[in-house]
Amino acid sequence: MFRSAFAVAITALTLTGIAAAEPAVVYLQAVSPVGNKNARATKLAYDDSELASTEGATALYRRIEAASHLVCGDQDATIRDIQPEKKLAACRSRAIGYAVASVNAPKLAEAAAAAMP
Repeated sequence: MFRSAFAVAITALTLTGIAAAEPAVVYLQAVSPVGNKNARATKLAYDDSELASTEGATALYRRIEAASHLVCGDQDATIRDIQPEKKLAACRSRAIGYAVASVNAPKLAEAAAAAMP
């Protein structure tokens, strides 16, 4: 009986270790008007160890920022828009803000604050 309980404990620890080794994921989505079926989204995998250092958090922030360009693209820009760049910037800012908030890591929040103009 001791052996089977010990084997179960080792198996549980091994499975927990495997699950913990998998990367975390942050999602980015373009926030668009209600009913817009063309809204884009993407996900970025990251390792929790990236958030342990300022350099790692800054690198993740840059990846989030690049992904915001993919999800926002030029979906809000039309010929009729007088200020399409402002709309794109607002979309990217919202996508980045939601992604950074969802990760909930102080160093990533610091990297985001440092990147703001």
